Amino acid sequence: MDRLTIIRSDADPYVPPGHTDRLADLLGVSAQVVPGAGHFLASDGVTSLPVVREAIASSWLMFPHRCP
Repeated sequence: MDRLTIIRSDADPYVPPGHTDRLADLLGVSAQVVPGAGHFLASDGVTSLPVVREAIASSWLMFPHRCP
């Protein structure tokens, strides 16, 4: 894998931010934080994740030969 993106909310009731940040640290990347997104569920008001779309687009721009 050439690029790894970790995305978390600052308001996740199930996964403590420190756990995600520790995982990101172990993988050698920084976690991107989406403010107030809960656990990324529709019931948390999350119906789209532009940050994910941006991460995918950025990855495609960096490695177009690896994306369909």
